[in-house]
Amino acid sequence: GARWSMYVCGAMYTLFFAGIPLSAPDRLWPFFAGWALAGAADALFTVAYTATLYASVPATRGRPAYFAVANLLVTAANGVGALVAVPLLEGLRGASLSIGPLHLGQFHVFYGLCALAMVPATLPSQWVPGRRPQA
Repeated sequence: GARWSMYVCGAMYTLFFAGIPLSAPDRLWPFFAGWALAGAADALFTVAYTATLYASVPATRGRPAYFAVANLLVTAANGVGALVAVPLLEGLRGASLSIGPLHLGQFHVFYGLCALAMVPATLPSQWVPGRRPQA
């Protein structure tokens, strides 16, 4: 169902964001594995989100407006995310963190913070309706 798919997407995106800080010039597999997970998560999220939207929008004359507004909200959220990322990265300029053998620079720390942010961001998936009982 859509709820399960959203939880899986949250986990996949968290692993994607965590893969960047775990990457290094001599250890690129977390980077490539993360991008593969992100591609799969994007596809899964799109299917789950669209199915949930179609199931929840009432069959009225205004139905197309729901889809238009939903699309605008998703696009606006992506834009806001980009606007927030720039000052955050500026604030992290010159930041570094060493944890054991890992040396994390500005972008590593940024993606690590994104991985941490994905955990609470996945929790609203519980509000997505689960599977309906079969009649």
